[in-house]
Amino acid sequence: MRRGAGLRPPGKHRPEYLDRHPGPYTGNLAPINQVDVGSELSGIVRSVGADFNDVVSVGQELARLDTSKLEAQALQARAALQGARARVLLARATVTEADANLARLKHVRELSGGQMPSEHDMDQADAALARARADQASAEAQVAQAGATLNATETDLKKTVIRSPINGIVLVRKVEPGQTVAASAPTCFRCFHSRTLQCTRFQSKAMTKDGETHRFQIGRAERKMPPGKGRRSVATPGRLPKGSSKDRIP
Repeated sequence: MRRGAGLRPPGKHRPEYLDRHPGPYTGNLAPINQVDVGSELSGIVRSVGADFNDVVSVGQELARLDTSKLEAQALQARAALQGARARVLLARATVTEADANLARLKHVRELSGGQMPSEHDMDQADAALARARADQASAEAQVAQAGATLNATETDLKKTVIRSPINGIVLVRKVEPGQTVAASAPTCFRCFHSRTLQCTRFQSKAMTKDGETHRFQIGRAERKMPPGKGRRSVATPGRLPKGSSKDRIP
């Protein structure tokens, strides 16, 4: 940002470069773009695959929860699905049998000139076929329900692996093997984008020896803010304020 570009603070608070005001400056450098990574499930952490300052990529495993309970649920769901499919086969056989019985009665009635079988027998055969078809529809619905339960369990199994959503570096790790995590916990890891390193998108609060506080961002012009004013300050392009050293990230 050039001097005078953008918004000008009123009065004496005009844009100046931090390096025109000798330090020393003290403060902590922090990335602007960062992502909190949590767990969608509650459970016990079985393993941790990333640590503080590790470089991670999209989809890389950060931690894994214990899956023994979910694996048992998945096994139970698969068995329920197989049972539902078997009931569909049984229902289809019953429909075929009831349909054949009704066709036979109709043929006999036709040959006998409508004298036999009786209307009562015909009604019972019609009802038996209707019940068989209803049982088949119910069995097929149970297959769909069992399949949905299995899909949900398998989805939860995939969620037991906490993966990095970005290419970046691990800034904070808050879990340990054996620790119980809750789905309501917002943060297990905190990562910042690797492009932060390329764009030097860092900011910091810095305090001078005379008590003035600055908030600066590498790569932009700064605005000095006296105590209580709360104005944003950013560092000069590619440089940190005089009297401070660049933070190194291995």
